[in-house]
Amino acid sequence: MRKFEPQRLFNGLITWINWMPKLILLQFLWLVCSLPLFTVATATRSMIAAIKQIKDEAQAEQEKTTRRFFANFSEFWQLNKKKEVVFSFYGLFLLIDSAIFSRLPQSFFQMLAIMLLLILGICGLVFFYQTLLMGEKKQQVSFFYAFYQAGRSPKRVLLHLFWTVALLLFFGFFGPAYLFLVGISGWCLIQLLICPSSLTSLQLSH
Repeated sequence: MRKFEPQRLFNGLITWINWMPKLILLQFLWLVCSLPLFTVATATRSMIAAIKQIKDEAQAEQEKTTRRFFANFSEFWQLNKKKEVVFSFYGLFLLIDSAIFSRLPQSFFQMLAIMLLLILGICGLVFFYQTLLMGEKKQQVSFFYAFYQAGRSPKRVLLHLFWTVALLLFFGFFGPAYLFLVGISGWCLIQLLICPSSLTSLQLSH
Protein backbone atom coordinates (compact mmCIF):
# COMPACT_ATOMS: atom_id res chain seq x y z
CA MET A 1 0.00 0.00 0.00
CA ARG A 2 1.12 3.54 -0.72
CA LYS A 3 2.29 5.38 2.36
CA PHE A 4 -0.09 8.10 3.52
CA GLU A 5 1.51 11.54 3.21
CA PRO A 6 -0.14 14.13 5.50
CA GLN A 7 2.01 16.93 4.06
CA ARG A 8 0.80 16.23 0.55
CA LEU A 9 -2.80 16.22 1.72
CA PHE A 10 -2.23 19.47 3.60
CA ASN A 11 -0.65 21.12 0.54
CA GLY A 12 -3.60 20.02 -1.61
CA LEU A 13 -6.03 21.47 0.92
CA ILE A 14 -4.15 24.79 0.99
CA THR A 15 -4.17 24.88 -2.82
CA TRP A 16 -7.97 24.49 -2.94
CA ILE A 17 -8.41 27.13 -0.24
CA ASN A 18 -6.31 29.54 -2.31
CA TRP A 19 -8.41 28.75 -5.38
CA MET A 20 -11.79 29.28 -3.72
CA PRO A 21 -11.95 33.12 -3.92
CA LYS A 22 -10.96 33.02 -7.60
CA LEU A 23 -13.48 30.27 -8.38
CA ILE A 24 -16.28 32.17 -6.62
CA LEU A 25 -15.38 35.37 -8.47
CA LEU A 26 -15.24 33.59 -11.84
CA GLN A 27 -18.54 31.87 -11.09
CA PHE A 28 -20.14 35.26 -10.40
CA LEU A 29 -18.71 36.73 -13.62
CA TRP A 30 -19.96 33.71 -15.54
CA LEU A 31 -23.47 34.09 -14.13
CA VAL A 32 -23.61 37.79 -14.99
CA CYS A 33 -22.31 37.28 -18.54
CA SER A 34 -24.61 34.29 -19.12
CA LEU A 35 -27.80 36.21 -18.28
CA PRO A 36 -28.60 37.05 -21.94
CA LEU A 37 -28.59 33.22 -22.49
CA PHE A 38 -27.14 33.49 -26.00
CA THR A 39 -23.76 34.30 -24.39
CA VAL A 40 -23.54 31.17 -22.21
CA ALA A 41 -20.97 29.53 -24.51
CA THR A 42 -18.78 32.63 -24.65
CA ALA A 43 -18.94 33.10 -20.88
CA THR A 44 -17.96 29.46 -20.36
CA ARG A 45 -15.04 29.73 -22.78
CA SER A 46 -13.89 32.88 -20.98
CA MET A 47 -13.96 31.07 -17.64
CA ILE A 48 -12.00 28.11 -19.00
CA ALA A 49 -9.35 30.37 -20.51
CA ALA A 50 -9.10 32.47 -17.34
CA ILE A 51 -8.69 29.40 -15.11
CA LYS A 52 -5.94 28.06 -17.37
CA GLN A 53 -4.14 31.41 -17.32
CA ILE A 54 -4.38 31.60 -13.53
CA LYS A 55 -3.16 28.02 -13.19
CA ASP A 56 -0.17 28.73 -15.41
CA GLU A 57 0.83 31.70 -13.24
CA ALA A 58 2.16 31.49 -9.69
CA GLN A 59 -0.16 34.21 -8.42
CA ALA A 60 -3.14 36.11 -9.78
CA GLU A 61 -4.98 38.94 -8.06
CA GLN A 62 -8.77 39.13 -8.20
CA GLU A 63 -8.74 42.43 -10.10
CA LYS A 64 -6.43 40.85 -12.66
CA THR A 65 -8.75 37.84 -12.83
CA THR A 66 -11.71 40.09 -13.66
CA ARG A 67 -9.81 41.91 -16.42
CA ARG A 68 -8.61 38.60 -17.83
CA PHE A 69 -12.14 37.18 -17.90
CA PHE A 70 -13.62 40.14 -19.76
CA ALA A 71 -10.67 40.27 -22.18
CA ASN A 72 -11.24 36.62 -23.04
CA PHE A 73 -14.98 37.23 -23.32
CA SER A 74 -14.47 40.01 -25.86
CA GLU A 75 -12.00 37.96 -27.93
CA PHE A 76 -14.11 34.81 -28.03
CA TRP A 77 -17.28 36.76 -28.88
CA GLN A 78 -15.58 38.57 -31.75
CA LEU A 79 -14.08 35.33 -33.08
CA ASN A 80 -17.38 33.78 -34.18
CA LYS A 81 -20.60 35.20 -32.76
CA LYS A 82 -22.95 32.92 -34.71
CA LYS A 83 -21.34 29.69 -33.52
CA GLU A 84 -21.27 30.91 -29.95
CA VAL A 85 -25.01 31.61 -30.06
CA VAL A 86 -25.69 28.17 -31.58
CA PHE A 87 -23.59 26.43 -28.90
CA SER A 88 -25.37 28.38 -26.17
CA PHE A 89 -28.90 27.48 -27.24
CA TYR A 90 -27.97 23.90 -28.11
CA GLY A 91 -26.75 23.26 -24.56
CA LEU A 92 -29.75 25.05 -23.04
CA PHE A 93 -32.24 23.07 -25.14
CA LEU A 94 -30.61 19.78 -24.15
CA LEU A 95 -30.83 20.77 -20.49
CA ILE A 96 -34.44 21.94 -20.74
CA ASP A 97 -35.56 18.85 -22.68
CA SER A 98 -33.87 16.57 -20.15
CA ALA A 99 -35.63 18.36 -17.29
CA ILE A 100 -39.01 18.02 -19.04
CA PHE A 101 -38.56 14.31 -19.80
CA SER A 102 -37.38 13.58 -16.26
CA ARG A 103 -40.74 14.79 -14.89
CA LEU A 104 -42.69 12.28 -16.98
CA PRO A 105 -43.41 9.02 -15.13
CA GLN A 106 -42.80 6.57 -18.00
CA SER A 107 -39.46 4.74 -17.89
CA PHE A 108 -38.84 5.52 -21.57
CA PHE A 109 -38.82 9.26 -20.90
CA GLN A 110 -36.62 8.76 -17.84
CA MET A 111 -34.04 6.93 -19.98
CA LEU A 112 -34.34 9.64 -22.63
CA ALA A 113 -33.64 12.31 -20.00
CA ILE A 114 -30.50 10.46 -18.90
CA MET A 115 -29.35 10.07 -22.51
CA LEU A 116 -29.78 13.79 -23.13
CA LEU A 117 -27.70 14.56 -20.03
CA LEU A 118 -25.02 12.18 -21.26
CA ILE A 119 -25.00 13.88 -24.67
CA LEU A 120 -24.77 17.26 -22.93
CA GLY A 121 -21.84 16.01 -20.85
CA ILE A 122 -19.94 14.72 -23.89
CA CYS A 123 -20.64 17.89 -25.88
CA GLY A 124 -19.53 19.96 -22.89
CA LEU A 125 -16.29 17.99 -22.71
CA VAL A 126 -15.59 18.46 -26.43
CA PHE A 127 -16.45 22.16 -26.04
CA PHE A 128 -13.92 22.31 -23.18
CA TYR A 129 -11.18 20.71 -25.32
CA GLN A 130 -12.03 23.00 -28.24
CA THR A 131 -11.56 26.05 -26.01
CA LEU A 132 -8.15 24.82 -24.83
CA LEU A 133 -7.06 24.05 -28.39
CA MET A 134 -7.86 27.62 -29.42
CA GLY A 135 -4.96 28.72 -27.20
CA GLU A 136 -3.93 32.23 -26.28
CA LYS A 137 -4.29 33.42 -29.89
CA LYS A 138 -7.94 32.29 -30.02
CA GLN A 139 -7.54 30.35 -33.28
CA GLN A 140 -10.52 28.76 -35.00
CA VAL A 141 -10.71 25.05 -34.14
CA SER A 142 -13.17 22.58 -35.61
CA PHE A 143 -15.57 20.89 -33.17
CA PHE A 144 -14.79 17.56 -34.88
CA TYR A 145 -11.06 18.09 -34.40
CA ALA A 146 -11.67 18.78 -30.71
CA PHE A 147 -13.79 15.59 -30.58
CA TYR A 148 -10.87 13.65 -32.06
CA GLN A 149 -8.42 15.10 -29.54
CA ALA A 150 -10.74 14.35 -26.63
CA GLY A 151 -11.42 10.80 -27.83
CA ARG A 152 -7.78 9.83 -28.22
CA SER A 153 -7.84 8.55 -24.64
CA PRO A 154 -11.12 6.77 -23.78
CA LYS A 155 -9.94 6.26 -20.20
CA ARG A 156 -9.47 10.01 -19.78
CA VAL A 157 -12.93 10.66 -21.22
CA LEU A 158 -14.40 8.28 -18.64
CA LEU A 159 -12.43 10.11 -15.95
CA HIS A 160 -13.86 13.44 -17.13
CA LEU A 161 -17.40 12.04 -17.01
CA PHE A 162 -16.80 10.37 -13.66
CA TRP A 163 -15.76 13.63 -12.01
CA THR A 164 -18.70 15.41 -13.63
CA VAL A 165 -21.11 12.90 -12.06
CA ALA A 166 -19.19 13.01 -8.76
CA LEU A 167 -19.54 16.80 -8.61
CA LEU A 168 -23.25 16.65 -9.37
CA LEU A 169 -23.74 14.11 -6.58
CA PHE A 170 -21.68 16.28 -4.23
CA PHE A 171 -23.72 19.39 -4.97
CA GLY A 172 -26.94 17.39 -4.77
CA PHE A 173 -25.98 16.05 -1.33
CA PHE A 174 -24.67 19.27 0.22
CA GLY A 175 -27.16 21.61 -1.40
CA PRO A 176 -27.57 23.83 -4.49
CA ALA A 177 -25.86 26.76 -2.76
CA TYR A 178 -22.44 25.22 -3.47
CA LEU A 179 -23.46 24.62 -7.08
CA PHE A 180 -24.36 28.30 -7.33
CA LEU A 181 -21.04 29.40 -5.78
CA VAL A 182 -18.48 27.20 -7.53
CA GLY A 183 -20.43 24.74 -9.67
CA ILE A 184 -19.25 25.67 -13.16
CA SER A 185 -15.89 27.12 -12.15
CA GLY A 186 -15.07 24.09 -9.98
CA TRP A 187 -16.01 21.77 -12.84
CA CYS A 188 -13.75 23.69 -15.22
CA LEU A 189 -10.79 23.55 -12.84
CA ILE A 190 -11.10 19.79 -12.26
CA GLN A 191 -11.47 19.09 -15.99
CA LEU A 192 -8.38 21.21 -16.67
CA LEU A 193 -6.36 19.17 -14.15
CA ILE A 194 -7.38 15.97 -15.95
CA CYS A 195 -6.45 17.24 -19.42
CA PRO A 196 -3.03 16.16 -20.74
CA SER A 197 -0.38 18.86 -20.58
CA SER A 198 0.49 18.25 -24.24
CA LEU A 199 -3.01 19.33 -25.28
CA THR A 200 -2.72 22.87 -23.96
CA SER A 201 0.53 23.43 -25.87
CA LEU A 202 -0.53 21.71 -29.09
CA GLN A 203 0.30 23.81 -32.15
CA LEU A 204 -2.30 23.70 -34.89
CA SER A 205 -1.26 23.83 -38.49
CA HIS A 206 -4.64 24.99 -39.79
